[in-house]
Amino acid sequence: DNDSTNQFNICDDEITIDSAEVLTSQDEKIRTSSSSAVPSLKQIVQFAIPATGVWLANPLLCMFDTSAVGLFAGTAQQAALNPAVAVTEYAVLLMAFLMTGTTNLIAAARDKDEMSHSSENTVTTFKTALQLGAQLGTLCGAFLLVFSRF
Repeated sequence: DNDSTNQFNICDDEITIDSAEVLTSQDEKIRTSSSSAVPSLKQIVQFAIPATGVWLANPLLCMFDTSAVGLFAGTAQQAALNPAVAVTEYAVLLMAFLMTGTTNLIAAARDKDEMSHSSENTVTTFKTALQLGAQLGTLCGAFLLVFSRF
């Protein structure tokens, strides 16, 4: 008998399984899956550079608002702009948990869908996240509309 071969008898048929071959294919799967799970430096940079725009957008928009109000309105309007920007920025900051939470939920749903070869969970989670974002955005907009003066 060869040590690397296991033999099983099922219904008077002899099945021979080479355990070394099975281990090799499992090792290959592990190597393949682990190499694709860890992003390369190039992939990280390709993701990070555009994602930096998210953090640069708010200061740039505030700068544009300040310059537009400074050009087209008076000093009192420009003085009122700073507290207004602060209130809206903090409202957005309070809702920032949605970005992290929905991203994690969608990633988990996508992982589950990849295992079952469907997209039902991902689509449902994405629709729910969009609905929640629209409802909270409408609520914040209504709050700002009610408590602002024209």
